[in-house]
Amino acid sequence: VGDARAGIDFLTNAHYGTGRDGAFIRASNDGSTAKAHLIFGTIKDETYAETVRIASDGDLTIDSSSNSMQPGAALNVISDKNVETGLDDMANYHLVLKNPQNDTGESIGLAFGITDTVTKVGAAIIHERDSAGSQGSMKFFCRPSNGGPPVKRLHLHANGDMTFNNCTTTINSSNYGLYFLNDSDSTKSIFIRHSRECNGSHTTAEFYGNQGSMRIYGDGDVKNTN
Repeated sequence: VGDARAGIDFLTNAHYGTGRDGAFIRASNDGSTAKAHLIFGTIKDETYAETVRIASDGDLTIDSSSNSMQPGAALNVISDKNVETGLDDMANYHLVLKNPQNDTGESIGLAFGITDTVTKVGAAIIHERDSAGSQGSMKFFCRPSNGGPPVKRLHLHANGDMTFNNCTTTINSSNYGLYFLNDSDSTKSIFIRHSRECNGSHTTAEFYGNQGSMRIYGDGDVKNTN
C-alpha cells in the first residue's frame, strides 16, 4: 500500500475563513521501503501543514518555512527567518539557547564529543554573563588530552579584545599563542608567542616568520635573527 497513513486530527471552530482549524498527528508509510515517519502539524481552512517530523531513523526536523524539506541531519531546523532583521531579537534566530536567570558569572553553551563515554566533552563553546542584559564574552575550549578536561584556547571579550591560548601551562615553542598557516602547506609560517616571564632576560613577545624571528625582551630590547 503506497503512502499508507493513520492519524488523529484535533479540530477547533474556524475563527478565520470557512474551513476547519486545528492540529494533527499522522504516521505515514512511504510505500516503497516500508519505513514510516511521524508527523505533527497544523490545520488551517482544511489545509494540512507539517511542522515537525520524526523520521524512521530518529532524525528530527522542525520546519516553519514556506518550503518543506528534510535534509537528513539528526536535527534539522528549517525556517525563513532572517537574523539580520533584528540581531537583538531572539525571535529572528533559527536556534536559541537561553538561561532565564539574571545570574552574573553563569554560562550557557554547546558541547561537542566523539566518544562512547557519556559525559566526556571534546570541545565546547560557551557564553559567560559578565553584567546585566547578558553582557559578556564567548569562550572556546578544546580537549588536549584524554585524561584532562577541555582547556580554554580562545576568549573573545565583550569589548572586542581576543585572547588566544589562555591556558595553565607555560607557553613555549610547542605551545604558542597565535599562528598563521602558509597557503601552500600545513606548516606554520608565522606565529606570535608571549612569555609569562617578563623580566629583562626573558622575551615578552616573539614574532616568527619563514626567514627568521624578532623578539621583544622584558627590558625593552628588540632583537632579530635574520
